[in-house]
Amino acid sequence: MEEETRLMLRMLSAVRLYFEKARAEMGGEIGAQPRQAPVLGVLARGGEMSQAEVARALSVTAATVAVSAARLEKLGYVTRRVNEDNRRANVIALTEAGRAEAQRLGDLLDRVSREALRGLTAAERAELARLCDAVMGNLRAGEREAGARAD
Repeated sequence: MEEETRLMLRMLSAVRLYFEKARAEMGGEIGAQPRQAPVLGVLARGGEMSQAEVARALSVTAATVAVSAARLEKLGYVTRRVNEDNRRANVIALTEAGRAEAQRLGDLLDRVSREALRGLTAAERAELARLCDAVMGNLRAGEREAGARAD
């Protein structure tokens, strides 16, 4: 196995541990899962948005947002309606319960994040952010190249 692969697997292991820790901190509470926190967070900051806008804000596919929105709607945290200007698009918004859940999950992830990054200097945190951005940029460039070849 190449060094690059081992490094990426280490990074993925760190992310997996982060989400396992967050899930454990939830103490068995029923509610949104940590992986849905970004959708709640975007809506808490941006208000009512189309699923496509949420997807762009999170750099994920609209299908990914649709799955999360369906679960969040079932839990009573968001409402979905057809966009009157574009009948093919859905608009999602937080309910009062959704605002409370966004706050709860945000606080929980903040605690886990502080624990995960404990001991890193501000410069190390900035470097980690830069490296993550570089990895995501490389992967996105590969997606764009693959899409261009498919055309």
